[in-house]
Amino acid sequence: MRRQCLVIGGGLAGLVAGIRCAEAGLKVAVVTSGESGLAFASGAIDVLGYMPSAAGVHLNEPVSRPFEKIDELAEYFPEHPYARIGRDGVYKAMDWFHGQLAETGLSMFTASDEQQNQWRVTAAGALRPTWLSQSVAEVLPWDLQNVKRVVFVNISGFLDFLPELAASGLKRHPAFRNSQVEALNIELPLVNGMGATADTMRAPQLCRALGEKDFNIIASTLMEKVQDASLVVMPACLDSALDSLHLKELRRRTGLNIIDVATLPPSLPGIHMQQALQHRFAALGGFLIPATGIRHGIIENGRVFNVSNGEDLLTADHYILASGGFFSKGLNVRPDLNAEQVFSEPLPVKEPIFGLDLNTPEQFSERKFLSRTGHGFIRAGVRLNRDHQPMIAGQPLTNLHVAGTVLGGCDPVQECSGGGLSISTAWQAAAKVIADIEAAGEKA
Repeated sequence: MRRQCLVIGGGLAGLVAGIRCAEAGLKVAVVTSGESGLAFASGAIDVLGYMPSAAGVHLNEPVSRPFEKIDELAEYFPEHPYARIGRDGVYKAMDWFHGQLAETGLSMFTASDEQQNQWRVTAAGALRPTWLSQSVAEVLPWDLQNVKRVVFVNISGFLDFLPELAASGLKRHPAFRNSQVEALNIELPLVNGMGATADTMRAPQLCRALGEKDFNIIASTLMEKVQDASLVVMPACLDSALDSLHLKELRRRTGLNIIDVATLPPSLPGIHMQQALQHRFAALGGFLIPATGIRHGIIENGRVFNVSNGEDLLTADHYILASGGFFSKGLNVRPDLNAEQVFSEPLPVKEPIFGLDLNTPEQFSERKFLSRTGHGFIRAGVRLNRDHQPMIAGQPLTNLHVAGTVLGGCDPVQECSGGGLSISTAWQAAAKVIADIEAAGEKA
């Protein structure tokens, strides 16, 4: 069956594009080769957490109001995807996304001022600016001065969350130098664990092992030992459902401000977001094609005619490429390079499905892993012309649109902008498909 739109990639950008097209009534399919990066993600959505370094000036202070900074970002980086979409477009896309998740039953929260970032605590005790939080309505405020005592709480034996490490990491933050930052481990029987211990489990297994007796012990221990804490941080292993009932009940019973944080993958908050988006896509009539890796596209007269997984041909009127970056194999590089070439040479990065023109870094990687200026390969990606079209040897493809981290011109790691970039570029790509189909209908 021919589709009006075929989306290549089932991660955040691909599902957003599919939902936007399906919501408009298009016949749309999303093709995904396997598990997306959502299962490894935090479940929070960053828009812009830091201004990247530019023109020799370090602009790496945390951003409190991300949408207000987009125009300034565009001045420094005119090829940045946000520069193409604009401040109003990014906000419109994010507001739409927030509403789509609400339709699924997955609650996401902004700060009390929805234009402002909030702090997200990581499992290592670091703080990252984020816009949407999946935890609870009482987010960690931007002003940290009133946070006097923080307690990281773990279930004894669970190895994917180390409260002592997290406490040590948070204590290094300037705002917490005079605060109490502690670690607490709680012994639990794991009544549904069939005799297994927490050290043999990942977060999804631990979630299933917890029973009512375990939650009673957690609640009573918290009330006894940390009743005066400003913030209690637990691993995200309490709820398998989207409604976070167990976390909400713990907050109600203890009166404490409890948040949960994503552990080492698989991440329950990330899995919750993936499930919510897939359910929303299906509810709108979208068709998900799993375990299908697209290998190449067939181009005729400046248009994608069809794509192939090596066995079958898939045909659509329009295509959206949301295949991700290197992690998702949406970009690749020659495998025979030695270490010195990686650090010293411009490398032949390739987009493997269509062979699209790319923005490529002058240097693939910095020698220091945690480089303050980021790595070149993260900024590599598909180049677009003034009409937002991808190209092959400078010639545009009129029915192919690109979204997500396969785009170049940005560093979502350094900027804390990956979620916002994926959502806003996918929203824009889908809007272009919808407009083109409507225009074709009017002409017909």
